[in-house]
Amino acid sequence: ALDATHPNDAPERVNFGLEYSLSEILMLRVGYRMNYDLGNITFGAGLRLSLPPLDLVVIDFAVIPMELFGNVTRTSLEIRF
Repeated sequence: ALDATHPNDAPERVNFGLEYSLSEILMLRVGYRMNYDLGNITFGAGLRLSLPPLDLVVIDFAVIPMELFGNVTRTSLEIRF
């Protein structure tokens, strides 16, 4: 994936990411963010599960190493009925 922004009051920023699917269940991700003060590289993983009676449960986890704050984590949960 590739994303770019051109704001009027800040420098341009470009985000680039790759996702590798090991199976229908597990995905590994890596990304790079250009022109950010902190946290240029990101790592993540996703898990897709079919758990009856639910249609789908998706868990995503990401780590952004930031020099000033240490490792910052992001987690999301998606549930489909």
